[in-house]
Amino acid sequence: MKAKSSERYMKSMIILLAAVYSSLASAQSDVRRQTSVEELNRTNRNAGKAIEYRANIQAGACAFELFVNDIPVEQFFGNATGTFNTSSPINDCILRSGTQQWKLIVYPGYKDGKPTEALSSNIVIDIEVEGLEHVTTGTAKTVDKPIQLITAPVKKDGNGKETYSDAGKPMAVYEGTFKAQVPYSLPGWSNSKDLSKENPEKLLEEVLSYYREYAGYYAMKDTAAILQAVYPKEKERAQYFFIDENGARETYKDYTEFLSFKNAEVQPIEKYKLKFYGNGRIVTLERSDFPNIGEPVTRIHHYGKNNNLLIDYMFCYLHKRQGSDKFEMIR
Repeated sequence: MKAKSSERYMKSMIILLAAVYSSLASAQSDVRRQTSVEELNRTNRNAGKAIEYRANIQAGACAFELFVNDIPVEQFFGNATGTFNTSSPINDCILRSGTQQWKLIVYPGYKDGKPTEALSSNIVIDIEVEGLEHVTTGTAKTVDKPIQLITAPVKKDGNGKETYSDAGKPMAVYEGTFKAQVPYSLPGWSNSKDLSKENPEKLLEEVLSYYREYAGYYAMKDTAAILQAVYPKEKERAQYFFIDENGARETYKDYTEFLSFKNAEVQPIEKYKLKFYGNGRIVTLERSDFPNIGEPVTRIHHYGKNNNLLIDYMFCYLHKRQGSDKFEMIR
């Protein structure tokens, strides 16, 4: 009887996620309750106007953290032996159209796993944001021209050579704004509780309890509980990443592929630091040890075809809705 109940619940959660992603109405009562047909249709209409904002990042001779609306976009805390280049999606940081806030924190680079004492004179920074046509195949067209956020400020030394102007400082912080136009408006964490005002010891205990329970779902291979936990964040992700029915299948695969991992072991929650984001309305646990600084603490070790160690980790950003004392995963 218990197995049949679990099977029905699993099917319900699969249908629920598929309904959100593909904007299809479901016959399941819990789907109708949590996601109206009108909302799903609105999500579907947005797909025709889909725009994906990305941050194009180049950084060298430093460690850094980049935020949009106080949500992490990208970071680097590895050995500063070369130039870091990437293009990171930022729609998950954008709740609605209008002015968006960005912040870049630059730290001294790491050498042999340890941070150097001061910012180097050779630091390279070049970051821009651009809006691209959202496509599932082929090359995306630029639909919102690139906006330069920052290039490394420079000054000339005694020999007339340009060097990083903040060299010698223990760190540097740069902030600014840019405009973005997106075809959705999401509540996200806008009206969530300010968790930075809660008792820090009690808050950490609550966060640890949630994380251990969530990791336990993977250890027990309880995919129904996993889908239930991630539903709030996936509901919003379906809208800001314009996920269709095929995308829904891929997402379901992402959350269940661990079942096929060879010798999978869910790792203990360790070497962590409690971090606040979203202007104090979001909390998460991140690794504090090199070279894992800033990475999620919920991790699964498993082995590949050549018996090589592989690590999968799961992001878990938590908030509390106004009027609630329960954590909910929002990103």
